[in-house]
Amino acid sequence: MIQVALRYLSSQQTLRQIGDTFNLADSTIHSIRDKVCRALARFQSKLIKWPTEVDAAVISAKFKAIAGFPNVIGAIDGSHIPSKVREDIADDYLNRKMFHSIVLQGICTSEKLFTNVSVGCPGRMHDSRVLQWSQIYSKVESEGPTSLFYEDYHLLGDSAYGTKSWLLSPYKATRPLTRKQRNYNYVHSKTRVPIENTFGLLKNRWRRLQYVNVYDVITTVHIVIACCVLHNFCLLEEDFYDTIYGNEIEEDSMNEIIGRTDDQQRLAKREAITEELAQMSC
Repeated sequence: MIQVALRYLSSQQTLRQIGDTFNLADSTIHSIRDKVCRALARFQSKLIKWPTEVDAAVISAKFKAIAGFPNVIGAIDGSHIPSKVREDIADDYLNRKMFHSIVLQGICTSEKLFTNVSVGCPGRMHDSRVLQWSQIYSKVESEGPTSLFYEDYHLLGDSAYGTKSWLLSPYKATRPLTRKQRNYNYVHSKTRVPIENTFGLLKNRWRRLQYVNVYDVITTVHIVIACCVLHNFCLLEEDFYDTIYGNEIEEDSMNEIIGRTDDQQRLAKREAITEELAQMSC
């Protein structure tokens, strides 16, 4: 059963092709897929864990070693999972690149381990809105940033996200940037590369995510979460994927900025880090 499910998740073979390999009927492959993916999804809380305060110190030190950016405990981004959807909901799942998808929002460490995933928002939804629908955002809003980010930690996100005390985005080039701001953007971009690598590794190892040929959105969500759980399991067991993986680069300039509500306190943190990075580069 596990072999059948792994073959399904790691390839783009049809149910019939997999059935011919294992001498099983299409309906049996279908049933095995659903049972195994649901079971793996139940392991999400055991293998995809938010860092404790002790873990956060270790994670931030490893992020800082990349380019000097302080207090980072995760890089965040959204990735589109191409999928088949029912005709009656197809418009909601049509993304800006004109294909149907659901959104996987991921937060990872510098070692490409997921510490949080949120799956299921329709492809038409902007990354910043996906964040607002996630449990991470709800917990921060209800319990405050210290509930997840302790004293002074934060995530790094691209220009699709608004700057917050717990999520720092780059400076937008709406006006000429200063040398310090350009340096901040460079260090910021270099430090958040692991999330692009993580999505690339995930989709190259678990090739089903390159296109999920399933009409039922709930089943698609289970498939995506199952792949994320297996991704973490493989890395934790030091089962590294040798094939070269590419970054999944988003065209940030095409993203519409939604809900950018920076206030002076949030901007002050980014300015302070900008000055700190500028002094390091001197």
